[in-house]
Formats: sequence, structure tokens, C-alpha cells
Amino acid sequence: NNVIGQPAFYSGFSENMKSMVLSAPLLQERITKLAEDRVAVEVKEGLLNKDDKDFGVKCAQRRNALENGLQEVADKMTDDMICKMESKTFIRGAYYMATQLLTRAYHQGIHVSSEEVLRLRKVADFAAKKKQSIIFLPSHRSHVDYVSLQLICYRLGLTLPIVVAGDNLNIPLLGSFLQHAGAMWIRRSFGDDALYTTLVQSYIDTLLQEGYNFECFIEGGRSRTGKLLPPKFGILSFILDSILSGRVDDAI
Repeated sequence: NNVIGQPAFYSGFSENMKSMVLSAPLLQERITKLAEDRVAVEVKEGLLNKDDKDFGVKCAQRRNALENGLQEVADKMTDDMICKMESKTFIRGAYYMATQLLTRAYHQGIHVSSEEVLRLRKVADFAAKKKQSIIFLPSHRSHVDYVSLQLICYRLGLTLPIVVAGDNLNIPLLGSFLQHAGAMWIRRSFGDDALYTTLVQSYIDTLLQEGYNFECFIEGGRSRTGKLLPPKFGILSFILDSILSGRVDDAI
């Protein structure tokens, strides 16, 4: 119950987080800009007639309608994306189940450096006092990587990190389970979707502003060969943008 870090696994956690993300200035500015750009296109294409005496009113009404539509889209995308750490009972059960599975799969146990564990505990204490996030960047040679890290954080009494996960794993039952355990779902490719890209940035901004621990894989995805892959900097670029822009003071 007394974790090192920011509070999680309480009723209303995801709604609080969703509210902060959707009200983020960066996202609101993007929605306004997208609506204004669309109105400008419609004026250029003649869909809004400049000669109408109520041209200004019609433009404002159209812009408001577009903004409302984009807000609804952002609301739905946020629901699909954010982790839902709502229940301590759930995470205790998940911890027990994961421990049992790993105990049976690895009879000799999973070896952890005692020195590194103590160091992590000290870093977590420092981060909690500063209300700063710890950024975990593990390798991803198997699914055991992130499960092991979550178990270590749980045993140490650290706030579990929110884990960036590809939405290819967001399938019935498993997807909901992982989301309630801390998974943050993102698309494998953002394409040129400016709203989605800004939403991801706003969510990461919010997590780091609030001091929640964060985990992403330096390789971008899971290795299929068991060997380390070259680094990819997609999510790291979002983290750096949060800090270098001044929206987030710092992270560890």
C-alpha cells in the first residue's frame, strides 16, 4: 500500500489520467489547428462561400463542429490507449499468477543483482522526492523481460512503470489484462495522423509531469532471434521532446 512513487491502482485512476490528457494544452492546440486548417481548405474549395453575408458565422460554426468531432475521436483513442491501473486486488492476483508461472518455467529462478536492486531503491527514493519519473529501457528478447521488471518493482514497493506496448497484443482478454497491469497501447505505425501523434505526446507529457515511472523498449519491438536489435528512438524522441520543450522539468 505504501509504494515509493506516485499513487496508482485506485478506483478512478484512469479517469483522472484521461481528463488530464484530454485537457493538455498541446492536444487542445492541435485540435484547434486541425479544425482551422480544415475550414481553410473548405473555403478554398468553395464549400464555404466568402460572399455569404454570414460567412464569418458559418466558418465559426463549422470550426466548432470540427473541434467537437475531433474531441470525440481523441476521447475514443485515449480510452483505447491509456493504462487502467484501477485495482490493488487485481495487481496482487496478477503478481501471484506471474510468480507461479515463472517459478514453474525457470526452476533455477531468475537471478537479480542485489547491488543493482539496492541502487534502484535509492534512485526511486530520490525520484519520488523530486516527483520525477524513472525511465526504464530494457532489452526485449522475450516477453519475460518486462514481466521480470514489473515483478522486481512490485517486490521493491516501487510504483509499477507504465509500459509502452504495441496494439497487436491488444486482443480479447489478454489486452484488457495487460492494460489493467500497466500497458499503454500504441499503434505500430502512426503514419501522418497528426492528432494521434499529438495524443501520444500529450499522454507521455502527462505521465512525466505527474512523476509516473515509464518503460519502453530501446529496440522498439521484441527480438525474434533472441539477439539484441539495433536501437530505435521513436518513443525516446517523445520523452526528449517533453523535457527539451520545458513541458516536463526532468526525468531519471
